[in-house]
Amino acid sequence: MHLDHAFRPTTDEIRCAILWALDHDRAALVEHRASAHLSLRSPLRRAADARLVRRWLDASAISSVLACAMAA
Repeated sequence: MHLDHAFRPTTDEIRCAILWALDHDRAALVEHRASAHLSLRSPLRRAADARLVRRWLDASAISSVLACAMAA
């Protein structure tokens, strides 16, 4: 997945993505947690945060489309 280097998720977005991953994507959570011990200013930590939030946003978009399709 190609990430936009300007993408900087907020703390709230990261928190929501972690909570989502707990229930829906354990592999994403494990991948993120492997970098979680790094400093908040670490480029590797910021990249891990961005990847997790992108996965959450992508999954949320797919869920919204499916919910709309099922309601129609």
